[in-house]
Amino acid sequence: MHTVSVSAHDTDEAVETIDQFFPGTTIGSGHGEEFRCDFDTFVSPQGLTFLDYMIAGRPTHGFVESSVGYAFTVAHMKGEMTLGRDTIDSDRPFLLPEGLRGTYDHTTAQAVMISQKTLVDFLDRTAGHTTGGPLRFTGTAPHSEAHDKLWRSTLQTVETAMWGGLVDDPMIAKALSDLVAATVIRCFPNNWQDASGDTHPTTATLRRAIAFVDDHAHEPIAVNDIAAAAGLSERALQEAFRSQLGVTPTAYLRSARLALAREKLLAADPATASVENIARAVGFGHMSRFASAYLSSYGEYPRDTLRR
Repeated sequence: MHTVSVSAHDTDEAVETIDQFFPGTTIGSGHGEEFRCDFDTFVSPQGLTFLDYMIAGRPTHGFVESSVGYAFTVAHMKGEMTLGRDTIDSDRPFLLPEGLRGTYDHTTAQAVMISQKTLVDFLDRTAGHTTGGPLRFTGTAPHSEAHDKLWRSTLQTVETAMWGGLVDDPMIAKALSDLVAATVIRCFPNNWQDASGDTHPTTATLRRAIAFVDDHAHEPIAVNDIAAAAGLSERALQEAFRSQLGVTPTAYLRSARLALAREKLLAADPATASVENIARAVGFGHMSRFASAYLSSYGEYPRDTLRR
């Protein structure tokens, strides 16, 4: 097992450490308070990373631009995190998704980072199939209070194994990796079709709603269309999205359209394509609103993405 422990009172040293896991983090000036950053990192032979850290005494700003894997976190913080126009509830466990912005004066957190490849390999071994496409998490919060508790319990197991040096045992390291993979796939909303045949009404109807949005995001659909596709009232749809995904149906639709726009912008030829045509092709009718939402989600204007 590879371990790194850093205790810093210098902001530059802290940023250098934090940037390895959360690139783009900045730490502001203080107001007489002593700055402190304690950062403990454990990496198992299976590639599972556990972070145990505390940052206090300075305003800290972060933006998740991109990631090759996923970080699932439990935090106690004084501050705010947003994804687009939605606020992330830090009182619950949460996924750190691309586009997340955070500003806080104090945070104590634990996180487990796991790669896309590890999750897909686990699904291939245990379920025999995945989504038929890239595995994608569709919400930042666990499905329910029970799933919330299960993830917290799993995180405690990871903490015990990492701090105790138990993952130097290959059998424990493998079992721990599988435990984390199974738990995040079951606890956090994603586009994997449940191979066990789970037909829980809320889960099944929400999956239908998500699938409808993913398939028709480029079309002029609205909340009533999503509700009809899922077989729910608009009020029930709103409640299902808020309780299980932590966002509204409208916010999820906007995020799906922005993701589709980004995909098309990155693939387009800047010599022949235009931002306006791509925006309209994925369902955005107001260019100024599109540019603003895109900037909020990805930290750059769509024209900058097109020029890459």
